Amino acid sequence: MWQLTWGSKIESLKQIARDSGETPVALANRPSLNQFTQPYFAAYQLVRRGRTWTQAGPADIPPPVLYQYLDEQHITDWDERALFVDIIYALDDTYLEHSAKKVAPNG
Repeated sequence: MWQLTWGSKIESLKQIARDSGETPVALANRPSLNQFTQPYFAAYQLVRRGRTWTQAGPADIPPPVLYQYLDEQHITDWDERALFVDIIYALDDTYLEHSAKKVAPNG
């Protein structure tokens, strides 16, 4: 969720820190990705581009986009594929919820 709220403002936050000598709370609270989560986040950044859009906003990432990525990465183990799909859709659910709040009348 941090990335969705603050991700586009990272450079501004860093500039505030340089100018003021104090780290903004948002930047201090920035989560770090570890060796387990980084590959999934990087994959999400790629596959999310395959998402379709409707008049109501973003739709789910189509399953064929995920399976194409898995095939291109030569990920064939079914348990590994299932874990990948679960993690990517969990990330995407967060994105979709965040997007819905931004367009909601009281969002």
